[in-house]
Amino acid sequence: MQTVEGVSQIIGKEVIIKSDFKERKLSEGPVEDFDLAITKVWEEETFCWDGGESNVIAQNMGVKATLKVLDNYEGKNIAVGTHGNIMVKL
Repeated sequence: MQTVEGVSQIIGKEVIIKSDFKERKLSEGPVEDFDLAITKVWEEETFCWDGGESNVIAQNMGVKATLKVLDNYEGKNIAVGTHGNIMVKL
């Protein structure tokens, strides 16, 4: 949200939060070794830790959200901010 907050203030528009642009859930609870956990999901597109989301799931969520926003705001200028893990999968 902070990424687009400055722009929204300058142009006088509100930030609209769309939950499907949130960061993907890595696991149900804390992971013991974050570097290992994130590396594993990037090495195997369909792998997910218990209660977490794979890259494929995260990508599908982000693509659907993007298409919905583009459809809802067709012909208008928009700015979209999201987390890096979702952004690089779009």
